[in-house]
Amino acid sequence: MQNVAEDLHRTIGKIWYADCMQTDTGARKFWKGMFTSYITIIILCFLIYETIVVSVSYHLGMRRYQLENDSLLEKARTELDQRFDAFNRIVSSINYSESIRALHKVLVEGADMTGTDYSTIQTDMRQTEATLGGFVVDDLLLLLNDRSLAFSPTGMLSLDSPFRAVQYPKPYLYRDTVNHLFGLDSSRVTLSTDALLYCDAFKFYGGSNRGVIVVVCNLDRMERDMVASLGSNPFRIVYQGAPILEHGSFPEGIRTSSVSSRRIKDLKIVVAFSPYAFFAEDLRLCILPVSLGIMLSLLFLLMAFRYAQKYYRPIKEIRNLIPTRGDELDDTIERLKGIIGVYSGYEETLTTISPYVEQGVLHGMVTKGTSPVNVSITRQFLDLDKPYYAVLAVDFQNDDDSEDAVIRMENVFASDRVRLYHYRRSPHQYFVVITMEDEHVLDDLVDSIHKFLIDAMQPSCAVTIGVDDSRNDIIEFRDACANALSALKLMSARGRGDVYYYEPENDAAGTEYDFDPNAEAVLTQLVNEGDAKGVQTYLSGVLRTNEMRHELSPETVAALSDELHYTCIRVIKNLALSGSDVQIDRVREGMTVDEIFAYYVNALDMLINVVKQQKPSNDRTRQIIAYVDDMYVSPSLSLSLLMERFSVSGKYVTMLFKKTFGVTYLQYVSGKRIQRAKELIISTDEDLETIAEKCGYTNAMTFRRNFKETTGLIPSRFREEQRMQH
Repeated sequence: MQNVAEDLHRTIGKIWYADCMQTDTGARKFWKGMFTSYITIIILCFLIYETIVVSVSYHLGMRRYQLENDSLLEKARTELDQRFDAFNRIVSSINYSESIRALHKVLVEGADMTGTDYSTIQTDMRQTEATLGGFVVDDLLLLLNDRSLAFSPTGMLSLDSPFRAVQYPKPYLYRDTVNHLFGLDSSRVTLSTDALLYCDAFKFYGGSNRGVIVVVCNLDRMERDMVASLGSNPFRIVYQGAPILEHGSFPEGIRTSSVSSRRIKDLKIVVAFSPYAFFAEDLRLCILPVSLGIMLSLLFLLMAFRYAQKYYRPIKEIRNLIPTRGDELDDTIERLKGIIGVYSGYEETLTTISPYVEQGVLHGMVTKGTSPVNVSITRQFLDLDKPYYAVLAVDFQNDDDSEDAVIRMENVFASDRVRLYHYRRSPHQYFVVITMEDEHVLDDLVDSIHKFLIDAMQPSCAVTIGVDDSRNDIIEFRDACANALSALKLMSARGRGDVYYYEPENDAAGTEYDFDPNAEAVLTQLVNEGDAKGVQTYLSGVLRTNEMRHELSPETVAALSDELHYTCIRVIKNLALSGSDVQIDRVREGMTVDEIFAYYVNALDMLINVVKQQKPSNDRTRQIIAYVDDMYVSPSLSLSLLMERFSVSGKYVTMLFKKTFGVTYLQYVSGKRIQRAKELIISTDEDLETIAEKCGYTNAMTFRRNFKETTGLIPSRFREEQRMQH
């Protein structure tokens, strides 16, 4: 019987062994299927990743390309408008020139002109062209209605017949030669060369039209300036639908962008930008993320092969468990123990790392979207073991003993129903996380914490807290941190030492504010004059105006801070300090609006001390400035008077004031006159015409225009607002 049993066992073993050999092919198919699934998932993830990279790169590149094009258009428009501003100043200077009075008598009263009158007019036109035209004006021409005589900086021209003005609305533009347009036969190059002709009415002191003033602009120089602004992009300058200047060719169907001039009606710049010119550059930037994606895919392929082998191994072991001999029973038991041990190891590993996984996810929520957070070394991980939690952002005016105060706060307010944890966000700011059994205790608890910290830090610093609402979902932890910081930012507009609760509508607050467009010139003059009190008074007025007219928000305070910083930087540039590396740093995060303005007052006071050390010692310079300061309210004060009295050129006077005060001579005199006018408007009840005369203006319209350009308001409106404020 024993032999029969052994034979039967061997027979069954052979059958099982044969079945195992037949199933080996199926096991291999299982391994291949699992590995193929891994590869398919990796390839799909890679394709999705690369699609996102290319798409994001394309959209970012397109947005950057559009912003660059808009910037080029704005730069070109500014270049064009500055040119026409110069033309307009030339026309205004000629119309209001005292030397034209004799010409007015001839036109209106029929008086005779002397040789001196002709010479004076010619000199005035030459000085006007030199001081206001710079390098953009080639020639000037003054044509008088019904007269056969024209004036220019280089001499008089005789016309074959009396001039008849074309009845176009002024100002008007032509692309033509002066000779052809006005029927002249002059041999002067500037009058026979194709140019841009800016034509405006000649009105002595704003009266009736008495002729036409023609400003001749060189087209080649204008084209070079526009190329400097727009680069190699083809462009056209179009006036009333007709091109007056064209650079480069416009291929059919190419995308164009245009922008209109702010100075001349119906004048615009049309630019052809090459489509997708940005894509080649952005495509190169994609090489790094694409290469990274390929490397990660290869790494995942290796990991897929390894894990396919690893998880196929238990199946292989089970297949090998089928005994082929009777003495393999013990070996089978050992194999089963090994498989059970492997899975027990998996379970033990997952149980061990779970707290660290939770901590890693939570720490990522804290740090993502905010600046790096240093976790307190006294605890290993945050344990949100209560149903509710809230996040506080705490700011200390300085960081002396703040860590000790926060630790003592945790110990004082900790209980069975409340637990507190803190994270140091920066040297003077902390996150405090409160976990609670009852969410309704949050308001009272925050007030108690605030009072405790004030007592702990007095009198060294103020304590300000930003508070988010209580929550019960850990997924919202990052939003809670961001909202607490948003509430804390209210400190910049409302002051330190209070508790601010997050309100969603604060995120949509506007950034409207008032800032004097002439602030750069005013501060440059005050600093140059060493008037520290004037600087403080001026900046205090800016702050007071914004507090009265606008509800300050953190965004408004940030915008005002940036405006102040850029203005101070430009003041330093205007002063042109020699041998000095004076710089004004930005204010640090968390300063209030009062602290920001005080910071820039101190910075400008420091700048005043630097300027005092470098004050020019040139006697003639001081004499010219002192003379202008004494005579600025006199209508007789003019650039030609200074040139004659001090034997200097107009260019010398202009550069002197530009270097000393950061503004031109005319801007300096206009600024002082308008400042004096503001003082008289505020302190007296005199009519505006009398005030204009006392400030050196012989024409009320000129006074009104200059006052509005400087203050943004007409004189009467300025007086109304001042009376309302006081």
